[in-house]
Amino acid sequence: MAVAPPGIEKFVFSQSLDVVNCPHCGRYVGPLELCVYCRKHHKKRLSTRIIKYSSPFLAVLGILVLHQLGQVQGHPLVRVGELTPRSNFAYVRIAGTVCEAPRVYAAAGSQEADSSALEFAVDDGTGRIKVKTYEDATRRVVASGNVPVMGDKVEVLGNLQFRGSKKSLVVGAAEEIRVTGAAQAMQMDAGKLASIGEDEVASFSTVEVTGWVKALGNQRKPGSYSAYFTLRGEDRDGLEGERKSVKVSIQWKLLEADGSVKSGDGVWASAPAPGTWVTVKGAVRYDATGKYPGWTVTPGHVSDIRRLDRAPHPVIEEK
Repeated sequence: MAVAPPGIEKFVFSQSLDVVNCPHCGRYVGPLELCVYCRKHHKKRLSTRIIKYSSPFLAVLGILVLHQLGQVQGHPLVRVGELTPRSNFAYVRIAGTVCEAPRVYAAAGSQEADSSALEFAVDDGTGRIKVKTYEDATRRVVASGNVPVMGDKVEVLGNLQFRGSKKSLVVGAAEEIRVTGAAQAMQMDAGKLASIGEDEVASFSTVEVTGWVKALGNQRKPGSYSAYFTLRGEDRDGLEGERKSVKVSIQWKLLEADGSVKSGDGVWASAPAPGTWVTVKGAVRYDATGKYPGWTVTPGHVSDIRRLDRAPHPVIEEK
């Protein structure tokens, strides 16, 4: 057998020379099975060949195992109260209850006319955090009807951002907001809701209120954020003037996403006409401002406003 070139031992270390050297010309070929010098075939040991040819399959198997672990384990659930500025920009998953009515609004500083953002708050028992989406993610969330409402149980996946002492979760895709449990709504007549005091119903709880449309504000004014109508119900006898109606307010952005209003149009043409009986599900809050303080119901979707098959109520103009 040919002698290995001088000094080759310091490169091959403990490898057997009959494995790494060509048996025909004696030159170093390493793991190659075809000598690059004499073009003769050099058969390797069985263990070496097994490792060599099984490596691609083991690599693919490893990738599949990692993919499966990612699907099963996913992103671990974190508690809002445990998040600190040291976690800034982390990709985290939180679960909790929507504790603030979602708001869709024009993104600040954007040059696009249809640019918008979605914002709501989630409370998991250890703290609360703002959840935000922008641009295409907002449009897809709204268009899919996946906007959570007050009281919904949700799981949210996104990037954590700290600005000073305030923290928020920025969601990049509609699929990363998942409603896991619908809010339980209290059912009541519009007249009953209008008559009760501020302390008798918790603000931002969910109600399903039934009544007939008294007044309608379906004309979009400059700077207007929402369209509205007022509801009255069966139980309204003897009510004071400021407690006769419940206001229903729905965002123009939601009406545009639903197709009820064309972008840039100033009229909600399909709004329920005065006298129409409807049932509205949404978050309720007490508004103490203005001339007539009272309750306002904010539906999360246009489909939360349902017309009832009842004869229209006569609308009597008050003096």
